[in-house]
Amino acid sequence: MSTNHNNEYIEWVDQFHSRLEQLALEKELIFSRILSTQLHLTEIRNVLQKENQNSLERLSRSHKALQNHTIIEIEPKF
Repeated sequence: MSTNHNNEYIEWVDQFHSRLEQLALEKELIFSRILSTQLHLTEIRNVLQKENQNSLERLSRSHKALQNHTIIEIEPKF
């Protein structure tokens, strides 16, 4: 191999190595974003579960109140 070819090969290897380092950094950023998104989704799920539980409790109380309510039917006078 000539010196020129050696220099081209060395440059290509250096560029390839730089690109690999860049890809590794991008991968870490993507993983970080995934973890952040997972945390955010977990927080949303927890809030929704709590709201659902509160709604079920309100519905249950309303249902019990309706069951305990005596309805008096008035016959129409004609």
